[in-house]
Amino acid sequence: MSRVALKTYLPAIGASLAMLVIAACEFIPLTRSLNVRPRATEAWPGPPAPQVLWPPSRVFRASYLEGAVSLQAAGTGNRSRVELNRPIVEGDALWSDTASRVELDLGSAAIRMDSRTSLSLLKFNDRVIQAKLAAGAIGVTLRRRSPGEVFEIDTPNVAVTLLNAGQYRLDIDRSMDTTFFTVRTGDAQVSGTHRDFDVHAAQQINVSGPDAVEYGLRSVSAPDKFDDFCDSRDRREERLISGESVSPKYVAPDMIGSADLEEFGTWHVNPVRGAVWTPSIVPADWAPYRFGHWAWIEPWGWTWIDNAPWGFATSHYGRWLFLNGCWSWMPGPRDVQPVYAPALAIFAGGGARGFHYFYWIGSAGVAWFPIGPGEPYAPPYRYSPDDLSRLNAGIDLSRQSHANLSVDGALTAVAREVFVHGQSVEVARVAVAARKASVALVNGTTPPLAPIAESLAPGRHLYVPVPPEAISGTTVVGHRDPAPRPVPFRQRQPLLDAHPGRPLEQSEIETLRKAIDEPERTDVRRARLGVAEREAITPPEPVRTKEEIERLRIADFERLRAIQNELHSMRSPANARP
Repeated sequence: MSRVALKTYLPAIGASLAMLVIAACEFIPLTRSLNVRPRATEAWPGPPAPQVLWPPSRVFRASYLEGAVSLQAAGTGNRSRVELNRPIVEGDALWSDTASRVELDLGSAAIRMDSRTSLSLLKFNDRVIQAKLAAGAIGVTLRRRSPGEVFEIDTPNVAVTLLNAGQYRLDIDRSMDTTFFTVRTGDAQVSGTHRDFDVHAAQQINVSGPDAVEYGLRSVSAPDKFDDFCDSRDRREERLISGESVSPKYVAPDMIGSADLEEFGTWHVNPVRGAVWTPSIVPADWAPYRFGHWAWIEPWGWTWIDNAPWGFATSHYGRWLFLNGCWSWMPGPRDVQPVYAPALAIFAGGGARGFHYFYWIGSAGVAWFPIGPGEPYAPPYRYSPDDLSRLNAGIDLSRQSHANLSVDGALTAVAREVFVHGQSVEVARVAVAARKASVALVNGTTPPLAPIAESLAPGRHLYVPVPPEAISGTTVVGHRDPAPRPVPFRQRQPLLDAHPGRPLEQSEIETLRKAIDEPERTDVRRARLGVAEREAITPPEPVRTKEEIERLRIADFERLRAIQNELHSMRSPANARP
């Protein structure tokens, strides 16, 4: 074939091949595709095995960022930048560089990291929060503690368990040889390798030595700039959830990110739908799940990360509806404990042969739209019956309609590469005509796309700060056993490729863990347990400042002089007995 003919026919040949590849998607066996073919009202994929561990109903949210903060996502060896509204889960590790700070919000609690701080989640579920503080300083505000809930922070010297709601702070000195723990309000238990004891409000302890053998106890010192920062964030939260605010009247107390709604939108009560919230300022072409990007976060799978500072609650709870020419959000029943979802969206295909799963937008595209009011959500991951009930509180599970699909501009579509690489949707999206969207096929709550390494932490090519090597390998003291290390993504990827779009089940992860013969964790040493209950422990001696010592010396001198004067007065002739 001549060069001229090759140039003429090559584009047509390439387009034909692409059409054949995409058409083949129609014939992928159901066992190789994601189990999203059933309608969103059907539970997937049947009764769970008894050993299944349900995904948590909550996550930490990166709710405030200042400076350069990096994330090592669970199961990855590389770091990426942390984004606002990123869910932080078990196995994730954070590093805040010089002049940087980050806040992690849980609804019932908040953890704030100061500059040059290393924090990772060793274990995180609905009952246990176990974090590793290897360096730096953190402030913890525990707003509410559920009965039986464990909140533990492990440091190089001791493990600290928070016992009551309150304000706490932990500091690791630069040599990583001493831990300072401050209780401004609340109560906590300190567990070392030699003894346990309680610390109460207005007390500060320091524990030194690799075996936590030197203790000190003093009154709380004056607040510094990091304390002021933590206080300012607490005051903001209190103001936004106070009795004068509107949001707490309509939103469940522990809905993560709901406090931000007060500053960025307005509430009104619709006579049919009830309380709805409308954002104040959005772009002209704005629609739910359009300004942000997708990331793969297990155990949930494809997860939406919204750009808007108020976008966390509205992306992971409730429902969206198009009302009076604009989008409004419904929070769901206030008296139902909220359950986190990765994205309350439905994925759709093009409707034509060969595009059951994808849209043709010059290449194979992925398209989705928000779930509407009163419409059920079927998670693409294993879930407990209780979580499913709370996710769909007050909703008829047999309902089959998808009202938002008929709303002009509700459907958002991007190329598969944009979706999988976690690229910005609003920049790369392709407009879908209302006529084309009206004939779309509803396929479920996740697309049949397997993640790649960059899906776990998009933006890895950008510069991110890395903690010093000495900090990364720090061993801490733990009161409880941490969760096993996450199975590396390269080990999980073959199974994810075999069932694209479906996150791995716990049994599959355990099988992989046994196959790679992963060694036990060596970065957490067990603290000596039960000492406080079995034997009397003498509290550490207070460490007094020079000023306190001088004041005590003067007080003792004056007390002694008063006693001597009294004795002298009693012995004087004027006071002698007759």
